[in-house]
Amino acid sequence: MKSKGFIRWIVLGSLLACLVAAPAHADLYWESIQKSEGIPGTPDGTQVVKNYMTAHATRYESRDTVTIVDLNQMKMFSLDPKAKTYQEIDLAQMGQMPGMEGEAGKQFMGMMKGLMGSVKVTPTKETRTISGYACTKYNVSFMGTRSENWITRDIEGYDEMMRYGKRFSEVMSKNPMMKQMNVAAMIKDLKGFPVETVVHMMAGKMTTTLQKFEQKKLTPNLFKVPNDYKKVEQ
Repeated sequence: MKSKGFIRWIVLGSLLACLVAAPAHADLYWESIQKSEGIPGTPDGTQVVKNYMTAHATRYESRDTVTIVDLNQMKMFSLDPKAKTYQEIDLAQMGQMPGMEGEAGKQFMGMMKGLMGSVKVTPTKETRTISGYACTKYNVSFMGTRSENWITRDIEGYDEMMRYGKRFSEVMSKNPMMKQMNVAAMIKDLKGFPVETVVHMMAGKMTTTLQKFEQKKLTPNLFKVPNDYKKVEQ
């Protein structure tokens, strides 16, 4: 797998993790500082990443891209603001390869099961205060990577997190690949919101640290592709 494609899966896993870990009945906005070091295909440095979330959709903004996930439509949209283009991905088909029906499909899914089946969450007794939140460290192995996740329950709406996690799991179960990833179950084991995550991939690492978190009303247009964007194929 090419490095950019692999990194895309890791970033998507992190995004889906946030989807599971967020309250269901409140609009949310949070900002994090993301630092990349030594990751092939990704320049070293820091950037601000922004997340917007409602009960049914999320928007993730990085330096060069915008990703929108709409659970009602079962669609993910990857936007390039500079080129004003976007790609549309059917969540029910995401990760599946053309021509992989029948026996070839079974073999491919078996291979992916071996890769994704290694997801493991290990709680520790280490604690820290990060960005004003009391956090506990969890170690996670996922798709050939390992990460340290500093988790808090101090984020408002924890009870709703679990209810939303159940609904998210039901939606993702419609996609064989995403069902195999079992992200919902992984985040359920983490038992809280990720304040800081350090993902070790290949020869480098990516550190994401929460800076701001607030509940506020979000406009529906944030979760729609602008009319002047042109659709391009993957």
